[in-house]
Amino acid sequence: MSFLNKFFKHSFSKNIFLLVFVTYIVSRLFFLSKYPLFYDSPEYLRESLSSNFFSSLQKSHESIHPVYLFLTQLFQKIIPGQNAWNLSFISGLFGLGSFILFFLLVKKLFNKKTALYSLVPLVFFKHTWLIETNVLYESINHFLLIGGVLTFLYFLENKKIYLFIASVLFWSLVILNFPGIVIWFISLFALISLKKRFNKKNIVYLVIGLFVSLIIGLFVNKILLDMSGLQGFSRLDTLYKDYGINILLKDFNFINIIRMLRNSFLILVNGYSYASLVSIFIFIYLILKEKNKKLTMFLIFFLVPFILSGKFWYGGLYGRYSSFVAYFLAITFSFVYLLFKRIYFVLLFILIVSFTPTLISYQKVPVFSVQESLVKKINIKDEDIVILSDYQRPQLEIKNSYFLLPDQNKNKEIEILITDKLLGNNRVFITKQAINYPYWQYDGQEIHIVSKGNLEKAYFRNYLSDKDLTIVSFNKKYPLLDVYEIKFK
Repeated sequence: MSFLNKFFKHSFSKNIFLLVFVTYIVSRLFFLSKYPLFYDSPEYLRESLSSNFFSSLQKSHESIHPVYLFLTQLFQKIIPGQNAWNLSFISGLFGLGSFILFFLLVKKLFNKKTALYSLVPLVFFKHTWLIETNVLYESINHFLLIGGVLTFLYFLENKKIYLFIASVLFWSLVILNFPGIVIWFISLFALISLKKRFNKKNIVYLVIGLFVSLIIGLFVNKILLDMSGLQGFSRLDTLYKDYGINILLKDFNFINIIRMLRNSFLILVNGYSYASLVSIFIFIYLILKEKNKKLTMFLIFFLVPFILSGKFWYGGLYGRYSSFVAYFLAITFSFVYLLFKRIYFVLLFILIVSFTPTLISYQKVPVFSVQESLVKKINIKDEDIVILSDYQRPQLEIKNSYFLLPDQNKNKEIEILITDKLLGNNRVFITKQAINYPYWQYDGQEIHIVSKGNLEKAYFRNYLSDKDLTIVSFNKKYPLLDVYEIKFK
């Protein structure tokens, strides 16, 4: 009987793993986006079609991604195509790799059962799914970070130098791909510290490995930037100082701390559902009950970079700078299963319910295509102008268009241009997205989670207060994409 019990138990566990694995593959590789839906995605697609790697590096925005750029150009040669599917396939491929490596990592740190029940929520985390089915580079970062941790754990067991070199290579590549990922290095300590025998000597090895990786990654980055005709050191200095440290340390007062916590909360509940919030509370309950120092450090070392990442504002799937937190949340879910199985399945149900609308939304016609068709209906003439929002700028190439920007001085110039056009009896059109800017903006197929603010504070509200706005083009399904004509009262 004991043999039969073991056989059926093993068979059940194996079947569950296969079910989860197949579900993961289907949810990714069968739902890859054919469109560059997010803010930076059109740039990634455009440069992937270039035959000159260094020229593309030169044209990239401040947060360069050489590894991702190289892979996109390589894939375009292997599977040529003008749409974004090839690039989404890269995201799905590395997402699958991360999924497998994560299973092996958790199995090594805990056991197979914990690993198995950590995988299930990863399938349905909204932000993880979006990253792994769209033209975004973060799945590569996840793969490299986890791959480095796993090989480093093997190094600690066997003390084989090639394993240390492999982990350094993984982490060097992730720094090369995105220097800002350094904010998540502290979470690597959290993962590796879960090893049963983790001592001061291991900490020294880890510090050396991460430091060497940082130096190599930045050095290669500088060389590539210099070869592309840019000043590598200056570019990296700007990235770390102006877009990193200065943003983190600037205005660190009570209001901005509250704002940072608010942003982190919105990323958590929108990207990973309220079920993840509950799983964190249960995990904290476990820590307090068991007084487990390693799990306490694990919690803190993941939440600190997650909360700090809430200090940054950006377009193109808001929350992707925080996306490595998904693996921490997946582990907390597995602990919920070990403690309260029924609650685990309730949380999983909530997770699936919250994920489903996003899955459906991203199967519909792209929002930018809807906006483009609405603008084309008005038949823009040579002297007409159209005002769009900055969030629409990457996807829309519309005749005589001007974009509202975060720079209010530039927006003042647009106000003057509109007035001149109206005085010259020319037509001026404006989208609802521009009227609302920077609030209620589309980020992909859904509204930017931090833009759901007070429309009374919209940038153009004062200027438009004494103007007539007449709807000239609309789609009942998308009221936030209406097009208006501006006239004097």
